[in-house]
Amino acid sequence: MIQEYENLVELFVKHPIDVLGVYKTRLSPNGIYKGHSDQPTTKCGFLLGIQGEASLLCNGNKEIKMVPGKVLLGGFNMRLEMETGDRGFAYYLIHYLPSPSNKDREKMLHQDPILFEPGLDAYMIELIDELLQKTKTHKSIEKLEKKILFLQLLHLTITADSDSHLQEENEIITSAYRYIQQYYMKSLTLEKLAARYHLNAKYFSYLFQRHMGISPIAYLIQYRMSKAYKMLVQTSDSISDIALRIGYTDAYYFSRLFKKYHGMTPTETRKKVQSDLKK
Repeated sequence: MIQEYENLVELFVKHPIDVLGVYKTRLSPNGIYKGHSDQPTTKCGFLLGIQGEASLLCNGNKEIKMVPGKVLLGGFNMRLEMETGDRGFAYYLIHYLPSPSNKDREKMLHQDPILFEPGLDAYMIELIDELLQKTKTHKSIEKLEKKILFLQLLHLTITADSDSHLQEENEIITSAYRYIQQYYMKSLTLEKLAARYHLNAKYFSYLFQRHMGISPIAYLIQYRMSKAYKMLVQTSDSISDIALRIGYTDAYYFSRLFKKYHGMTPTETRKKVQSDLKK
């Protein structure tokens, strides 16, 4: 999702858009609305749910649940149907299009719709209401003001949603490193750790590195080496036994790793500590 944010922001930063219309709509309960089921949409949209709920069916197969505080961005050239819930559905809709001079016009038009969950913010509503007022006039200066207001709204949406995802990521990574600390002696791999949090390995590794400053496997090895050091200086267990206790069946491989992290082999470390204690 993070990369998706970056790509989206880059498009809006580098390339101009035109804000075409702003609408506030309230749909009746338990209704089916097929305004774009036969005729695909001709504009991109910023749709913010403000009351009730609805199921949005995109191109006949992708269902998106819309509730207050959710934003759907995009949706050009799509067949859409909306089915409202028991309380109906109220929403704001802003139509926009990439400007004709936009070099990445086609990329922006055909980008898959993106769902955000920034929540309902009073400032968001204020920005949209101000946009509604600007659409009643056609002065050039107010066209510019509409673009500015829309970009402010987009910025607020993305940052609020990003903050929400950041909190979720923090919880995942906190759980992950605690899991490593508890089960460091088990056969842990990047794939197993990622699967535990229903993430692909590459993305999980990226999140862990971003939050912890170290990759998950490097953290696992580092933690194991720390435990091994304590066992070496606090017990008389053999090197092979210590290797097994921290997750390595190959004592020679363990010794190589240990030397890489501590600068000495396990045997050298134990001798040095014992020698220091006698002084």
